[in-house]
Amino acid sequence: MVEMDKLCELLPLERIEELNKSLTDCDVAKGREVFLKWVKELNEKLEKDKEELFNLSLKSSVTCSSNSNSKQWSMADVQLLIKAVNLFPAGTNQRDRKSVV
Repeated sequence: MVEMDKLCELLPLERIEELNKSLTDCDVAKGREVFLKWVKELNEKLEKDKEELFNLSLKSSVTCSSNSNSKQWSMADVQLLIKAVNLFPAGTNQRDRKSVV
């Protein structure tokens, strides 16, 4: 259901209509394969977009801090940071963080 919501929110109307037509033209087993194919394509596109944004942010940070000797963050570091922010969202006070850990 989460994947269906993602498809509905991120795809334009024409693509949703195309997906709907392809799902109604086939049986249940084939429909599952078609749906999973669309989900996979969307996830790959989102991952590609994230990579492009990450690379653009690296380029801009390199130009802004070219005089600095700071180490650039790897993709794994950025993913770890995202997980930490999701685990401890903004506004979580120190006492709550200790109880979560």
